[in-house]
Order: sequence, then C-alpha cells, then structure tokens
Amino acid sequence: NKSHSRQSASIQGCRQLFFDQTFFLRDHVRLTLPVREYLGEALSTGRIPEWAGIGLGIPFAANPTNMVGYPPAWLVAIAPGPLGVDLLLALHLFGATLGMAALARRLGAEGFGQALAGTAFACSGYVTSVLMNGVPLYSVGWLPWVAWGVDRVVAGDGERAPSMRERLSAGWVLSALAAGQIASGDPAASVTTALVAGGVLL
Repeated sequence: NKSHSRQSASIQGCRQLFFDQTFFLRDHVRLTLPVREYLGEALSTGRIPEWAGIGLGIPFAANPTNMVGYPPAWLVAIAPGPLGVDLLLALHLFGATLGMAALARRLGAEGFGQALAGTAFACSGYVTSVLMNGVPLYSVGWLPWVAWGVDRVVAGDGERAPSMRERLSAGWVLSALAAGQIASGDPAASVTTALVAGGVLL
C-alpha cells in the first residue's frame, strides 16, 4: 500500500518536463519514480537513506540501482517527482549524444558526421529501449565518453604518440569517466563499455 501511494503521489500534482507528461512503460512508474522520490526526500532533509521506506524495508543504499552514491542523481532532491527524474534522463541522453559526437570527432569525422553519430546513438534501438528503465540509460550515457577516454590514452592527439605524462593525464580523465559509469549503477552497461573500449584499444 505504501508503495502504491508513492506511485500515485509521484504522478499526481507534480510537474513533468515534457508538456505535463512523463514516461509510462516498463518500470518507470512502478519502480523508478517511487525510488527516486524516496531518494530525493531523504537527501533534501540531509539524510542518506540506508534503509528503504519502500520495498518492504530492504537495504536501500546498498543497492547500486538506487544510485545513492551517484551525485547526478541527487538532482531529484532539488527537482523532486517526475520533473527531476525526467531531467536526469534528458541530461544523460544529451550527454550520450555529445559523447558519441566527441568520439566520432576523435575517429576523424567532420561536423556532419559527428552530429550524425551522436544522433544515431541517441536514437538507436538499444538506447531508446532502456530509456524508461532509468539506470541502464544513466550507465549507457557514459559509454561513448569512456571510449573517448581510452582513445585519448592510446592515441594522444593523433599526430604523434603521447608522452608518458600525457598518458597519465589522460588516464586520470579516463578513470573519472569510468568511475562515473560504475557509480551510476548498471553492471551490464559497464561490461558492454569494456567490450567497446577493448575495440577502441585494438
């Protein structure tokens, strides 16, 4: 009953990002919105939600899909309800688009090619299929950036082999990008990213 009341409260009387509408399919209404609302309520009162008031009192912070340790998810404490969740999805989708465009640029694409690569990635079947599940999209949003970071470590500026100092500097950036993806909570996306990064490395 408590979970059902949270679902209703998450939708009714709250602002949404997209013309007073939010996503509906799959887990978005039944899982994503209540979990993000609970996280936002706790963070807005200065409390880390270690145990859940939803889901029969299971450990909350220990579940990586609840994203307690993922700073971008703290946006839901500022913009609660569907608005914050929709903003979080939109920002990660936009970040994924920019990341793929940046990777395409490193691989030699011109302006139109970069735009096409970013748009094609954002509109691909996989990305649109995980959009309403929340956590997979957040993690997939880091994929092109990690691949971009791997290419910087290996190839430098592309005109000459990078020095050890340049590799170390690029390595720190890559570490931060990989940490962001791991913190976003979807191990499957990290495995996929590792395969893509391996392809870039080869």
